[in-house]
Amino acid sequence: MRRIGDYVTVLRDGEVVLRAALSDVSADEIIAAMVGRKLADTSSRLPGAPLDVALGVEGLSRNGEFDDISFSVRRGEVLALAGLIGAGRTEVLETIFGVRRPDRGCILIGNRPAELNLPSHAIQFGIGLVPEDRRESGLVLGRSILDNLIYPILDRVGTMLHLDRRRAAAMATDCIGNLQIKTPSPRVNVGRLSGGNQQKVVVGKWLAASTRILLLDEPTRGVDVNAKAEIHRLIAELASGGTSIIVASSCCLSLWSPPQSLRPPSLLPLTSGTF
Repeated sequence: MRRIGDYVTVLRDGEVVLRAALSDVSADEIIAAMVGRKLADTSSRLPGAPLDVALGVEGLSRNGEFDDISFSVRRGEVLALAGLIGAGRTEVLETIFGVRRPDRGCILIGNRPAELNLPSHAIQFGIGLVPEDRRESGLVLGRSILDNLIYPILDRVGTMLHLDRRRAAAMATDCIGNLQIKTPSPRVNVGRLSGGNQQKVVVGKWLAASTRILLLDEPTRGVDVNAKAEIHRLIAELASGGTSIIVASSCCLSLWSPPQSLRPPSLLPLTSGTF
């Protein structure tokens, strides 16, 4: 904005809440006007001492997509996987999740090799994937929030033909409350939610499944600054609870941007392999 304009006007909930010269306001003041509060209170610390290795890949390769990728992520650790769009970072996550099969290399859960030839195999090992395009691959837009939240755990609440609706509704209500999903009811069609709330539903279904390893592909793509801050907070909270998280992004440095004093030492770049 500062490169192309002199004044800024912020509208929120149908009202003008800020009108000022750009030279007189900071970026933080503009963001606070946009979301109705300062975002500093959503910052969270990641744990300083990661635990045992939860997942590792050794020499993982798919011809024409990525070659000789090796890394490990510990419990309670956030690992950043950086790469340009189309460089292969999405394919790496999909291979770990069983959507694609590697040509070479191996995937280890703990210290043991794991055959992850299908997403169902990955889910059995406690792995969840939040895809880059939530509307195409992460949600069933024609179904309710409740339905989307329970799809990975249907075996725990019955089947689609014989569903324990009371238990499913209770789980969905808890998830909506914990993730602060803005909706009047779990029965609302998920396609009617904002981008940020849709993304929370995608994350929420893996939380309901007690996922231990969460793969996030561009988790803040297409969401507003408020939802982005809430997703950052959620990532930190999950890591604090022991979840292992891999975040793939074309802009990892801007993806996680708390103050320098809060930069976690466990946010690691990928240093082995080529895309």
